[in-house]
Amino acid sequence: MYPELTCHVMLIVAQPKLISTLHDYGQIAVISAGENHSLAATAGGDLYSWGYGQQGQLGHASSKNEKIPRLVQTLSQARVAVVQVACGWRHSLALSSDLEVYTWGYGDKGQL
Repeated sequence: MYPELTCHVMLIVAQPKLISTLHDYGQIAVISAGENHSLAATAGGDLYSWGYGQQGQLGHASSKNEKIPRLVQTLSQARVAVVQVACGWRHSLALSSDLEVYTWGYGDKGQL
């Protein structure tokens, strides 16, 4: 009757849940959670992101959402070792071992 309407399923997890896929990537050193996305960096400096990606805040050069942690290839290919991360509303930041700051996502207020 209303083809433009879609059904959205809200998932609520009321107790801590292990993100088992992160075990495959090595020891996690730092994490951050934004409104709808998350970042995790390994002890070796690799950065993974997942969640809502419509404004590019996941760093995958797309606006695709990711249900499981995915390596941020741009930083990995540039051999940037991430030591700290932060998630904003729809933007992300990473601090490298060389003390350089990288940022990406939605930046209409100058936050990038």
